[in-house]
Amino acid sequence: MTKNRILWIVQWLLALLFLLAGAMKFILPVDEMTKQMPLPVGFLRFIGVAEILGAFGDPARAAAHTARFDAPRRGGARDYYDRRGYRDL
Repeated sequence: MTKNRILWIVQWLLALLFLLAGAMKFILPVDEMTKQMPLPVGFLRFIGVAEILGAFGDPARAAAHTARFDAPRRGGARDYYDRRGYRDL
């Protein structure tokens, strides 16, 4: 399996995690949520919306073929710095 495929699989798994975390902020009862996080309900709903929208970010770009080389670039950041001699990172 190539590095590109592995990175896309990881991105899809993270997207699923964000989607589930955002959905839980709408599914859980308000009392249960505020027990765990003493924040206003409106703010928790906003965080849920942001997580759900964030979940669709990378997969949507992959489906539209607009992020064709984006994942290897982000995943290859370590290689970039290694090639330029920054060994302490």
